Amino acid sequence: MGTYDKARKHTEDKIIHAFWELYKTQKIEKITVKSITDACGIHRATFYLHYQDVYAILEHIEASLMQSLNYMNTACIETDADMSNFAGNLYALYFNRTTIISMSLYVSRKRLNLQWTTKIN
Repeated sequence: MGTYDKARKHTEDKIIHAFWELYKTQKIEKITVKSITDACGIHRATFYLHYQDVYAILEHIEASLMQSLNYMNTACIETDADMSNFAGNLYALYFNRTTIISMSLYVSRKRLNLQWTTKIN
């Protein structure tokens, strides 16, 4: 990973961390780009180089979670040790990302409700 990639990853990690800290005390609808950029000490333009809006952060997190699940799913399980390793990794993924999973489900449910309401009206 080159210097540019490391810097980009570092900035994205700061944005995601700031997002999580804000999400602990606010609903996602109340989190603004300004509050995120203020919390992580970056300029708004820098934020927009990485994400389109606050919901794009969540989509990035969801994609990362799905990528981890897909990787684990395609891992070759041939022995009991492989299965034990898989189970441990799955547990760690769930345990470390419980908040991400619950928030993703909450936001997806709200989006679906909005789509249904729009179609009905």
